[in-house]
Amino acid sequence: MHGAHLATHNPRNVSLMTPRSRSHVSPLRFQLVTREGLAAISISVVLGAALASEGSLGWLLAGACLALLTLALILAYTATPHWQLEIPLTLLLTSTLVWRVRDVSAITSQPLDPAGLLRVALLCTAAGLALLSVPLQSTARFLRGASLPYLMYALVALVSALLATHIGLALFRAAELALGIFIVAAAVASDPDHWRTRALRVLLGFTSISLLIVFLEAVIVPDLALRPISDYGPFAAPFNFRLEGVFPHAAANTVGTYGVFLILLTIYAAHSRFLTSRIRAVLLCLGVAAVLLSQYRTGYLALAGVSLLLALVNRRYRSAAVLAVLGIVLTAAFVSPATFVEPIRGLLFRGQTPEMLTSLTGREQFWDAALTVWAQSPWFGLGLSSGTRFDVLAHLGYGTVSTIHSTWIEALVGTGLLGISLLASAFAFTCFQAFRLRLLFPMMVLVALLVRSTTGTTVELMGYQAVLFAIAVHWTAAPQRVNSVPQPREGEAVSTLTASPAASEAHAHFARPRH
Repeated sequence: MHGAHLATHNPRNVSLMTPRSRSHVSPLRFQLVTREGLAAISISVVLGAALASEGSLGWLLAGACLALLTLALILAYTATPHWQLEIPLTLLLTSTLVWRVRDVSAITSQPLDPAGLLRVALLCTAAGLALLSVPLQSTARFLRGASLPYLMYALVALVSALLATHIGLALFRAAELALGIFIVAAAVASDPDHWRTRALRVLLGFTSISLLIVFLEAVIVPDLALRPISDYGPFAAPFNFRLEGVFPHAAANTVGTYGVFLILLTIYAAHSRFLTSRIRAVLLCLGVAAVLLSQYRTGYLALAGVSLLLALVNRRYRSAAVLAVLGIVLTAAFVSPATFVEPIRGLLFRGQTPEMLTSLTGREQFWDAALTVWAQSPWFGLGLSSGTRFDVLAHLGYGTVSTIHSTWIEALVGTGLLGISLLASAFAFTCFQAFRLRLLFPMMVLVALLVRSTTGTTVELMGYQAVLFAIAVHWTAAPQRVNSVPQPREGEAVSTLTASPAASEAHAHFARPRH
């Protein structure tokens, strides 16, 4: 019945439901021990030794590692053309990792250290493979919708770099963002029919492996991975530490961010019925543990916002959410309000005083100083990263802090009113499209990014979350509405025959009752 319904109401002959398309993109399987995985581990070991070494030995190891990586990519790329999407996206995500922490004096004295050269090499390799996989004209056709103002924002950042204190850093940040937008667009253009499934596979693999490395480091080097925190206020934190990544370095907020988006990816995997239930349970536990052990308060709010979204857009989630809230409130009131409230207060205050909490752990001081600096160049700003890091944070004595901890303040100081207007319009248009078309994955990602953007870096600089946003932008700009939130008929279950997220959502759209 479902197949007939698809054939009748699908004038464009969507091929996502055919057996042939399901064989073209295999269901997601986690095979950690593979030839590619062993090669990646071997390269990472050499790379780690290179970054930890000094002098000629470090450069020799780094050169050997990059040569081996380039050779492996060329061989894999020519042998398996369907990796035209996976390899560039993986390289782009890997380039966002932080291999060392430096202050402004180190950046000024040596702008490109071995870790910086590695980042440039990864970006250039990803961009080169993207150019080889898809003609430039084909990629340009996929720069539509919110991609255009987002790319224009990166171009404004290039102009703003001319006004920066550290021109090299500002130029790199702007070029990095522009290259990232292009790489994602090329990945989408390389496989317009199945790119969603393949991109989600890359995101799931990268996020879960990154968190597994963090937890492994917590077991091997707990003194470095579990950063102690002090109790200054009346409410003690549930844990006297915050989970961090050691190598590559990942701040506690970054670990919590990975946890939030791993939860969202797992929710979407359950909605689209790819991945087995056991794997989804493991990934969900991994994400929840990362959010809790990093004690990431913005992550709590992001998950609360996504939960509210799920309750509003789908009848199945709506009733479950109402019952869950009522159950928690009634149980707490019946058992012991004090016993229930104290852990919640400790979780939110994280050992801080009420004054520290209301000042957002010192962020208000950053933002006040940043707005004063922004007044020097209100229209074009003072360059991405350079304006906040050299002109604001360094003068406040925070030389190792890399961002201002706010997407919109960072964009305003870096690119001025012109840049932040383009960025806000790209974000607003993507939200409008996602909610108008009821696209589940983009809606969840955008809600989480919106919450995170108030106190952290998201889409204004190239990073993990900017890649997610670029994917959401293309998801909403798809010409065919094939990935809506399902609203099944009463008493009718959604078919489980689909093998990919795009196929599942295509079925959900075409199986709706016609009014």
